[in-house]
Amino acid sequence: MLRAIENTSNITFDKINEIVSAKESILNHLTNPRLYAEKTARNYLNTLCEMQVLEKKVIEGKHYYLNLELYRILSE
Repeated sequence: MLRAIENTSNITFDKINEIVSAKESILNHLTNPRLYAEKTARNYLNTLCEMQVLEKKVIEGKHYYLNLELYRILSE
């Protein structure tokens, strides 16, 4: 039982470290000055899609933005 808890803890610890690294990488993308030249939130999100930080999904006419790296980390 304790080994199972230890394994789960190690997996969780690794995922948290990956999430923090992904956050730092995305923040580095956000230092790009062209990103802030846009005026609306939608344009801002679309620019992040062009930078391949986000992926845009349209479901039943509504727009959703998926953080690709976070999705990859959490789906493993």
